[in-house]
Amino acid sequence: MLGPYSRVFRDHAGCFVFEFQAMRGKDLPDPLHWADQLDDFLKELPRDFRYAVELRNPELLTGVHGEVLKRHGVAHVFNSWTEMPPIGEQVDLGWTFPASFTVARALLKPGRRYSDAVKQFQPYDRVQEPLPALRVDLVRLVSEAHRRRVEAFILANNRAEGNAPGTIKAVARMWLEGDAGTTS
Repeated sequence: MLGPYSRVFRDHAGCFVFEFQAMRGKDLPDPLHWADQLDDFLKELPRDFRYAVELRNPELLTGVHGEVLKRHGVAHVFNSWTEMPPIGEQVDLGWTFPASFTVARALLKPGRRYSDAVKQFQPYDRVQEPLPALRVDLVRLVSEAHRRRVEAFILANNRAEGNAPGTIKAVARMWLEGDAGTTS
């Protein structure tokens, strides 16, 4: 896969995102074991590509996880997802900028199930439920990345507010206006 990617997409893509779905029960490792497993995995990856890790378990958002990301130059993926803390809380963790770039994914309102968002927002033709806190968090994240001189990839999903282009447009306008307090 990396050969064709390098030849065709290398100059047009940001990074590979490893999305780890929510783990439960015996499938959920303790944070130290997780960090060791992730470290072993990242050691095996070719160094000439950019990578990011997206977690869906807040229990794994630990400093030791951040140390592994930093050691390998791998980005943390800030995400707005059902069981995850808001993006602003992830920024506050202190270790969430371990690489020369960052990724954010505005996917769902925390606490909302994916299937519920699909039913609520189809056909995704307009923003149906603006999420002011999410927008403020994204502007804060972009501002922090800019301050750190870190490249930021911000992705929105239709299931966040009902229309991904509308979400991105509103966040971009807020950032350009320098006003994280409005959500027009």
